Amino acid sequence: MSRNMNFTDLADSIRTLHQLTDLKRKGWLQRGVPPEICESVADHSYNVAKAGYYYTGDLHLVGMLSVHDWPEAICGDVTPRDNVDPQVKHKNEYEAMLQITKSIPFGDKIMTLWLEYEDKSAPLSPLAHQLDKLDAGVKALYYENLGYDTSEFYPYAMKKLDDPILIKIFERLLQRKHPLADSHKVYFGMLSEKSF
Repeated sequence: MSRNMNFTDLADSIRTLHQLTDLKRKGWLQRGVPPEICESVADHSYNVAKAGYYYTGDLHLVGMLSVHDWPEAICGDVTPRDNVDPQVKHKNEYEAMLQITKSIPFGDKIMTLWLEYEDKSAPLSPLAHQLDKLDAGVKALYYENLGYDTSEFYPYAMKKLDDPILIKIFERLLQRKHPLADSHKVYFGMLSEKSF
């Protein structure tokens, strides 16, 4: 168990994390995607963790990606348009993560995973950040198919990539030779087969 766990605090942490299923990604809302079809933070975290698994099979990376947005359950989804100082954002998210993990089983280990992601201190942390940004580019294709202007996401995501295979996969996806509604399915297949 974790630091001084009690079941009331554990239930509070679970309720807090459950909010990620209803917390909509603000970047999509800001571009006119209605809440009823907007990706949630939980959906995003699941897709990014799945991408990490398909690409590497590394469960440490999958764990890191699974928890990377947990603080948003308390802090909300802060986007670059919010102009929040990065140090303030990190401090707020660090305090939120402490609050969430203090009473859950293996909370210390989960906090370590989050810090490795946040501080880019583990060997796979840079790859985790690339997969996080690339997921937005893949989701943008889905929303483009529904008629929303997501064009700014493509150069933004591409600029964040330096893994040559991820670059080639994203370039192939941007050719739009697949049904855009199936962009994640196609992406996951390309990650697992390393074929494009």
